[in-house]
Amino acid sequence: MAITNTALTSGTAFTVSSGQATASISPTGDRLVIVALGVNDADFELAEDFALSGGGMTTWRLLSAKAHASASCGVVIFAAMQSSPGSGTISITWQGGEVLAALAWSVSEFAGLNTGGSNGSLAIRNFIWQAGGPAATSFVGDLPTFGSANNGAFQAVVHEIAEATATDAQFTEIHDLTESGGSDALGMATAFRADDPTSWGATWATSDSMSGFLVELVEAGEDGIEEPTGEMPHLYVEENNAMIGKGSGNQHIALAVPGPALKASTKYLVVARALMGGASMSVRAAVKLRTADETSFDTKADHWLEPNQTGADRLAPYFFAHSFTTSATPSSVTLEYDTQTGSSFARVDQMSILLLDLDDIGTEGTDYWEDIQADPGDGNGGDEYSTSAETTVIAQLLGSDLGTAEHVVFGYGRCHVGSTGRWFRHDLFGCYDEATAVSQSYHQSEGEDSAEERISGFAIRHKASSGTPNVTLYGSEEAANGNMWDGGGYLIALPTALFDDFEEDYTAAAMGVGSTEDTIASVGPYTPTTNGNHMVFGCSTGSGPNNQIGGCWVDETTTEIRVHEATISQGMKWDGAKDFEIQSTFQRYSISSEVTLNLQSVGIAGGTFNQEMRRLIAVNLAVDAGPPPTLAPQRLSKGVGI
Repeated sequence: MAITNTALTSGTAFTVSSGQATASISPTGDRLVIVALGVNDADFELAEDFALSGGGMTTWRLLSAKAHASASCGVVIFAAMQSSPGSGTISITWQGGEVLAALAWSVSEFAGLNTGGSNGSLAIRNFIWQAGGPAATSFVGDLPTFGSANNGAFQAVVHEIAEATATDAQFTEIHDLTESGGSDALGMATAFRADDPTSWGATWATSDSMSGFLVELVEAGEDGIEEPTGEMPHLYVEENNAMIGKGSGNQHIALAVPGPALKASTKYLVVARALMGGASMSVRAAVKLRTADETSFDTKADHWLEPNQTGADRLAPYFFAHSFTTSATPSSVTLEYDTQTGSSFARVDQMSILLLDLDDIGTEGTDYWEDIQADPGDGNGGDEYSTSAETTVIAQLLGSDLGTAEHVVFGYGRCHVGSTGRWFRHDLFGCYDEATAVSQSYHQSEGEDSAEERISGFAIRHKASSGTPNVTLYGSEEAANGNMWDGGGYLIALPTALFDDFEEDYTAAAMGVGSTEDTIASVGPYTPTTNGNHMVFGCSTGSGPNNQIGGCWVDETTTEIRVHEATISQGMKWDGAKDFEIQSTFQRYSISSEVTLNLQSVGIAGGTFNQEMRRLIAVNLAVDAGPPPTLAPQRLSKGVGI
């Protein structure tokens, strides 16, 4: 069924102080209604406090609200779908008593979409938001991988000048709006395409700042993002195309789980991963996970890194894990990136977001265990690491709680880097088959910029062979007054008995890897108890000569299970004596017959790259004891929900 669009209403206003009403609309049942707001105001931080009501809809879902480089102009997107909507005006409100200099709205509905889920939750599979670079007369957005060639797209582009906007030729314009009556001008154009585009964006006449928002519309019969049946409740999306952000201070949404796909008032474990880098030695790239339902992620999950490598495929891993609870109307979970310094670009690739329903698992302290440690303070206001490897505790799980049962442990530690030329180190003690607590995972890295915020994340197995050692994440620094500061951390332990199958391989000893691809960890031959989706986690710590680069990815015997990953190098060692860089990967993979999974590595530049603390984990998400479905193994090249 082809996707079609109908414009419902549009308008503009200036110097708006107490809310704004649109003209009355009469939406059609089971059609997705999207409202795009263009805003220009000196304080766009209030954007996330926008709300809609009316228009015949019981509830409107906020997808995202973002300002571009000037921080005064941006776009806010809402969506709703009901089987029997009413009619009426839409009331646009915001908090804070702010007077908006300029406001534009575009309202349209879309037919031929997946009507499953709640309030249009399966009609939107993904979205990205992107700020443009320096002032220009055009905007070209990054393009995510669509779930199907039949899925359509909606775009909204906003810029800070009141003149006509021409949308990308592949799209059909819905509304072209301008407002110049207030102290700040505004132009916004919305557009639609019935199937997947190969580009998106817009042009206008006079150079100025801009940003854009792209929504993937899921055609009826195609898969949206939802929890699979017969499996532990979870949501998963991934993106394997490179996303590139240009210009200092510009944020971009690279991957998202729309709020409507999440359960209300539910506790989730979120695990996120991306590879990130910059185009030059001095670019400080940044990536973080965000959701308005957990504002602490704005700092906890924020990772800044000056890569000190110039290769386009030399990227460093970002791995973050933490729990949070959704609100009564869940907000979207987004993986975002930007360029903190320099006029060149930041890049992310190979992104994943996993959301696991912890309420379905049970109660913290009884059915699983976690430790949440807040950031003690920013930079010098926090706690400086000790020079001893086992003094500064970032997070800890008590061995008396875990006992001798087997667990899979997720977590992270964050360091405020205050000095260049000295290293910080994160050590995880007490995992695997150890009677006493020793280090089984570590990350040591020299600070390349005095304003870095560095995250070390991991997935690892814990099972005490005897005794009950604590699982402890420590931070340490190279020398006293090295200006490496505790930025908080997190640990969670999930009993592996929750899963139908849990398989892992771990070796602490170093293995030299040269220019020829080699296997550094392996699970298999492995036959699942029940067929279906598995989470596969791979990780190692790499060391070697100066400028050495390493790789890390997973093959099923000889076939790469995630597109493009083997062509990207990780590890980015700058100082051969001080850098021991974590390399990591994870993805969801459907398994229905005997397989062997291999964690692969290769040295990219000069000499031998040593891989140690090598581990590969496969977790079967299936919980259905019924007859296994007849599924063929599939390679995931895009984020999918089922």
